[in-house]
Amino acid sequence: MRDGLSAAYRDGASLKILEALLRLPDYERIRRVFLFCSVGSEPATTPWMERFWRDEKQVACPRTFSGGQMEFYRVRSIADCAPGRYGIPEPTEGCPLLVPDEDTWVLTPGLLFDGRGYRIGYGGGFYDRYMTRFPEAHYIGVGFADQYREENWPVSPFDRRIERLVTDLGVYLYEEGRQ
Repeated sequence: MRDGLSAAYRDGASLKILEALLRLPDYERIRRVFLFCSVGSEPATTPWMERFWRDEKQVACPRTFSGGQMEFYRVRSIADCAPGRYGIPEPTEGCPLLVPDEDTWVLTPGLLFDGRGYRIGYGGGFYDRYMTRFPEAHYIGVGFADQYREENWPVSPFDRRIERLVTDLGVYLYEEGRQ
């Protein structure tokens, strides 16, 4: 579905998602933003990083490991990232490890998001495992409006919910989903 969206639409919608993130009431107090390096038809996150750096937020991106593990490392420019596992840009060696706390947003990708705050990811379980390890952080799904579905689908005991979903056409709140 995302691949069928025009590049112009995705670029404009990505900027609308950023604008919506900046309007969230807790943006000013958040010190750290953990987010993915986008690939393919995902929302374009490089402009987001640039804005977060301008706003003096610490920015971290994930590096994945065997066993479905993921850690986030501080990046100070997009040059700190290079193609890694699965060809996805990841922080290079030498970038410092960051651990999220209650003043951290973890912007969480997905293929689809449902009406309860569950997401369908890419099947590796990286984000669900991370959410279990660091429940104090604030997990915010980000995606295009067409990725939201009101219906609820079956979930496993390992699936974790996001707090909010931010799209180009609105914000969905799932505060009760906070782990």
